[in-house]
Amino acid sequence: MPLARAIRSGYGDPRTPHGVGLAEAARPVGAAFLLHEVGWLPAGLMWRFPRVLSPFWRLYHNPRPGWRIVHRGRAWPLQPGEILLIPEGMVFDCDGEAGVPHLWIHFGPGSPLRTPPIEPVAVRLTPALAALTQQLIRRLEAGDAPVVLGHTASALLHETMATLDPSSLATHPEKLAGLLAHVDREPAADLSNAALARRSGLSESAFIRWFHTATGLTPAAHVQRRRIKTAAHALLTTPHSIDAIAAATGFKNRHHFSRVFSRHFHCGPAAYRKNRG
Repeated sequence: MPLARAIRSGYGDPRTPHGVGLAEAARPVGAAFLLHEVGWLPAGLMWRFPRVLSPFWRLYHNPRPGWRIVHRGRAWPLQPGEILLIPEGMVFDCDGEAGVPHLWIHFGPGSPLRTPPIEPVAVRLTPALAALTQQLIRRLEAGDAPVVLGHTASALLHETMATLDPSSLATHPEKLAGLLAHVDREPAADLSNAALARRSGLSESAFIRWFHTATGLTPAAHVQRRRIKTAAHALLTTPHSIDAIAAATGFKNRHHFSRVFSRHFHCGPAAYRKNRG
């Protein structure tokens, strides 16, 4: 539908004019990560981009200070001794002057994480991570083939993720992962407990227990969160009306959408769009 196409525009595209696309070349790397793009700018451009919101993860590393991101009023500087991970679906502002070297990877987990981080994660640059970042930078500067860059980027991601809390890296069973993907793809579909239970091949009561055990949420709470996230993305990246966004993301009407949205963001959809416009 038109709204879905618009949502994938702008920041929804993990490819930039300055990086190397890896979507095709990196498939042999394995299923742990979906690699989209890797890039290196030895003298980074002016880095002032408001309200960035993307459906993919980002890894950032700057060998010199000078840049930061701001998320919910808190600044996260890109420090030389750290790697910064930004989970998908997070709204943030970029702030920095030109001339700062910048390394990035745009990627996604091969399977949804059971408990993804809810804010950026700063990872200390260990000797192993420092060696891998330097290796990736050297290969980017040498113009190595995308498949080589993909293997190196994957190694860096594996080492970075290995420093996180293991419980946050657990993934969902295949059946649940498929169901969660369906919720993300079709926010306006019938996502009631009964409909999702039928799709899972379980009775409604068994489905609710199974879903809550696996995710820590009721199905209804998860569906509402994902619909709100998709709607927030649309408010920031498309010109569609609030009524159209409400309908396209599965809300009964604009008033219902506004009530639910305000509970999550402490402001209505119109104010959210205006304040980040």
